[in-house]
Amino acid sequence: MNSTRIAVTPGRFHGGLKLDGHRKLATGKPIASLPLSERYYLWLEQHHGPAALPCVAVGDRILGGQIVAAQEGRPGTAIHSPTSGIVADFQDLPAPTAQMSSAHMLVIESDGEDRACREFGAITDWENAAPESLTERIAQSGIVGLGGAVFATGAKIGRAAANVTLILNGAECEPYISCDDGLMRERADSIITGARILLRALGSKDCLVAIERDKPEAIAAMETAIRDAGDERLRLERIFSLYPAGGERQLIEALTGRQVPRGGLPQDIGLVCLNVGTAAAVGRAVCRGQPLTSRITTV
Repeated sequence: MNSTRIAVTPGRFHGGLKLDGHRKLATGKPIASLPLSERYYLWLEQHHGPAALPCVAVGDRILGGQIVAAQEGRPGTAIHSPTSGIVADFQDLPAPTAQMSSAHMLVIESDGEDRACREFGAITDWENAAPESLTERIAQSGIVGLGGAVFATGAKIGRAAANVTLILNGAECEPYISCDDGLMRERADSIITGARILLRALGSKDCLVAIERDKPEAIAAMETAIRDAGDERLRLERIFSLYPAGGERQLIEALTGRQVPRGGLPQDIGLVCLNVGTAAAVGRAVCRGQPLTSRITTV
């Protein structure tokens, strides 16, 4: 029988607050899907880097999963349509962020049929695939960091040195927010598959999966998924339930005792840190050929 490596992380970062999570209203119910909308507004700059360039025109009929904006050799990521319909317009609308006053949006009018296309197929033998091909697939699929920074994941992996340690962040320390908790409870297998794909792409031999101790259901589900995977490179770390334990730099200090240099990146000390939702998206992109067009959120 496969064993699971579980550690209780004794390390702490400086400071921190003990806050009431207020999450039971959300975690008491299973993940649900929203119905189709009549219109979708796709921000062309919904990632770190330059805005994607439209590759469709007003009046074009499109399918779910189809690339509608691309970078054409620039740093950043592609954007895919979330459903089938017609490109209705391009508009400058109020930006969904305080850093900008307006944002250029591609407007899709849904046809209600939710038909999908496959820009690329599944990589079934990903365990033996070339790391470069996995990184390329991640980039093609429009995957960005789902913990908030929205860096292009393909670019982040591509510039990482060999043998870095992968950290999957499932801490989710903010009150009320419970999307990662729900994902780990219900879809732990997809996260662990994504983690193993990322280890292959990075050429890494270690992955630390960090979860706060106040998420026992998520810990149990992830423990089972790790055990079922039978991969000794994976280790589950239970960390203190403090805000902001889910912050990248605080999490790294709690797990390793090391600090990311001022103005530096985790890669400078041999680490790559990704959100558990990002890992699940990687798993879907590689194993199903499914680009990033949706995510779980707490309402």
